[in-house]
Amino acid sequence: MNVYLGQHPDIFMARKEPHYFASDLEWAPEFGGIKDLEKYQAIFRAASDQTVVGEASVFYLYSQTAAENIRVFSPTAKILCILRNPVDAVQSFFHMNVANGSEDLLDISEALAAEPKRLAGGHIPQRVLVDCNVFYTRVASYAEQVARYLQTFPREALCFLLFDDLARNPREAFRQVLEFLEVNPDFEPDFEVVNAARRIRNVGARQFLRSNPALGRFLHRHVPPRWRRRAGDLAERVSNQEQARPRMDLELRASLRERFRADIQRLETLVQRDLSGWYS
Repeated sequence: MNVYLGQHPDIFMARKEPHYFASDLEWAPEFGGIKDLEKYQAIFRAASDQTVVGEASVFYLYSQTAAENIRVFSPTAKILCILRNPVDAVQSFFHMNVANGSEDLLDISEALAAEPKRLAGGHIPQRVLVDCNVFYTRVASYAEQVARYLQTFPREALCFLLFDDLARNPREAFRQVLEFLEVNPDFEPDFEVVNAARRIRNVGARQFLRSNPALGRFLHRHVPPRWRRRAGDLAERVSNQEQARPRMDLELRASLRERFRADIQRLETLVQRDLSGWYS
């Protein structure tokens, strides 16, 4: 959605995920969120005459401080929240983490079993961007998170969109968002596929590349740019492959569906949508 919104002539979308308002989350130093107001404001410097400016930070929903921080900073802010079937979200989140080197348990069942230890501060992967990146079921339990925003903002300032809506009819879903933002709803972006599913072809190669930043600094100082680009392209071909993610085991899927049932039923009431397809 960030990519689509950024194509609208009346909307400026910052390209980063700054997580400035999620002040309760601690990011790994080499990745960092933006904590300095001046640096945060700088990511909007390129905005000119756009009616709407915005940014997308995935953990603003999970953060316990973001909603109130946003309200204090911009009381008239509009919040777009895209909700996905939590079982699908857990699977997608896990495979994304494996693909980018933020998950060291390569079996989803093992990663879910490790979640209680991780919530207590143990067994956090070395290369994780932020600890909650591996709190799979906690992050996908939306009811309490959505309730926090409903308690902080008037309902008309919130737009709850389902990932299912976007997948089924992207034009209609996008139009709904534009109407919510009060910009020209007739604009149609290029609905190209973004964030194509990836699975690591060579996990060892990716882990090596991610865990040796000194190698990158050496190459930057001593290898000509065109050779660095070729080496980078080769490394990506070795470690990555674009392909569909593997299906989740049916028994595990059923177990997760039951685990999320009560949370989804509460969420139905909050967002005023029928979500029974997510748990039945």
